[in-house]
Amino acid sequence: MKTTARERLDASGNSPRGKGNEFFREKTRAEVLAAARENGDVLMTAGQAFSDDVEIVIEAVKTSVDALLWASPALRENKQVLLTAVAANGRALRYTQGLRGDKDVVLAAVAQDGDALQFAAGLRGDKEVAMAACRQTGWALQYASEALRDDAEVVKAAAKQDPKAVRCASERLRNNPAIIDQQRAAGVRSDAKGGGSGGKLW
Repeated sequence: MKTTARERLDASGNSPRGKGNEFFREKTRAEVLAAARENGDVLMTAGQAFSDDVEIVIEAVKTSVDALLWASPALRENKQVLLTAVAANGRALRYTQGLRGDKDVVLAAVAQDGDALQFAAGLRGDKEVAMAACRQTGWALQYASEALRDDAEVVKAAAKQDPKAVRCASERLRNNPAIIDQQRAAGVRSDAKGGGSGGKLW
């Protein structure tokens, strides 16, 4: 029977979880790298030497959204690492602080998961970023700045992806005839106040 790298890493059959750094001191870098490619959560107990190894961390973030949590502080702020992480799972953006305002990183994150916009505090008012997020998932509109929730182009992009997302728009745009027509065409219920799914059909 074929075994995984994680299983080969622990030839005794015991999980490395909870064993701490001592377990990984007995493993070669190649073994940890192979395991990270299959399950990035190995970083949880891999120890500082491996959590500060850029190649191992890059492989780990491809397979686990939480791998960045166990990476060294320096690598959590490494742009190459972040770009790899958010390309695999946009919400990995939450594990960095300094790169939440990096437009390249944020655009990559929202292209993979529009809801990652909630972690991009400094760019929630950037129209290009908001448009990319709303095209990926309409409900990302709720995380856009107040000004962009009142921007017809952004709201239309969100409504095109999910007509119900218009509930997150400004009151002015929820009552905009063009957006109402877009909702009507999709058979979405009227809900100008944005709460619940009740109301008449257009």
